[in-house]
Amino acid sequence: MLSMGCLKLTYEPQMRIVRGREPEPSREENIVQWWLLPDPLAEKYYHISPYAYVANNPINAIDPDGRIVIFINGMHAGSGGTRNYWGNNGSFANAVMKHLNDNRAIYKDGALGGASEYARNSSARTRMFHGSLQGRWDAETIVNSLKDENGNIVDNIKIITHSMGAAFAKGYVKSLQQYLLDNNLPTDIIAFEADFAPSQPTQQSAVDGVRTLQFSHKKDFWAKYLQMEGAEFMDTSSDEKQIHSINTFFNQIKYLPTERRPKDDDEMDINFILNRFLMQNPNIKVYVR
Repeated sequence: MLSMGCLKLTYEPQMRIVRGREPEPSREENIVQWWLLPDPLAEKYYHISPYAYVANNPINAIDPDGRIVIFINGMHAGSGGTRNYWGNNGSFANAVMKHLNDNRAIYKDGALGGASEYARNSSARTRMFHGSLQGRWDAETIVNSLKDENGNIVDNIKIITHSMGAAFAKGYVKSLQQYLLDNNLPTDIIAFEADFAPSQPTQQSAVDGVRTLQFSHKKDFWAKYLQMEGAEFMDTSSDEKQIHSINTFFNQIKYLPTERRPKDDDEMDINFILNRFLMQNPNIKVYVR
């Protein structure tokens, strides 16, 4: 049985015509590619088309096996929503996925257009709002991509953010969480959110029920060295450069969780019921001793 893939052929034309001269052998190589099989998860995306690779968005997403993981960028000058934001040729994102053993990525622009939109994206609350809207739009497709052919969820969601992307992610994650609750699905499939140099950390807080790791640097003039409410404040003192750039956090990738904490069925049921109750009653606070 063949898995989904692409057949790549290289051929060399025998002749080429040059104006005013006789035909001569060509030294130009040409490459042709064909898909061998349809996407194995194509049936989950009838509303898009089985012929639309990465939902007709090959610039923002790569899709080796029909599933996704989410990177949300911060301020940029044109690289938002692409892997180019994440280091040279996406080197940081590539390192994260290698550590997580998960090469499924989709990229979201958490800066709402970047530097040209600073008057609009400078507010953490505005970014949360737009993240919430985007999360509502994406939730069904994301959750369906985690299911096997029998409808069982076999993967989880990991969120990686930088700078302004952290606030966008809070709204985004809440919408994913709400979709899971509305469809009687366990919310713990959102494995974690990792915020690198989150901008305006005191104007946002970790989403209830979602493990959130905060990686900040002491000399970060842009995002500041302040702890976000509800987040695990990670020790980054081993990083040589204590500044804002995502390229200064490579040493912290090894601390990202690679597995979900195992839970028995009873604990999952209790957590599911409690999370749903808290989402439906946001004014109620629960304290654990």
